[in-house]
Amino acid sequence: MSIFNISKVNIMNKGKILLVFLFTSCLSPFVDEDIHSVDYRLEYYYNSFLQDGLKRGVNLENQSVVLRIIDLEGERMGIHMGRYDNIAHVAIDVESYNLLNDDSTILKLLVYHELGHAFLNLDHVENCSHIMNANILCVVRDFRIEEQQMIDELFSQ
Repeated sequence: MSIFNISKVNIMNKGKILLVFLFTSCLSPFVDEDIHSVDYRLEYYYNSFLQDGLKRGVNLENQSVVLRIIDLEGERMGIHMGRYDNIAHVAIDVESYNLLNDDSTILKLLVYHELGHAFLNLDHVENCSHIMNANILCVVRDFRIEEQQMIDELFSQ
């Protein structure tokens, strides 16, 4: 099973934040919830993901998820921990959420990427114009311009 973590490094350069994302793996996921629950701060992105799937003929409403914002250890921004008792477990780091909360495009991209692993069983791809590319800096530029096309490709795999 492939478990995905996003690491963060903040580099300040003349008042701009440059996000550098490193991808690592984790061997022991944490699981302490066994019911469907979505953190209210991520509900909009979760519901958008479900609606975008429905628009493209992919019904994910019967899927269960624990989607939360927590303090992840280390440098991780987000993690899809896998499925346990048929419930997908996904977490977004609280520091990362606070950093990205002002940029809904990047936060949406992060949540969609993690839910792509959790619900669509997608792995990383090489294409820089695909949400499942491991380099979020590469993806975000195209996502801002071609969001709907990239979401089409996410749900067509």
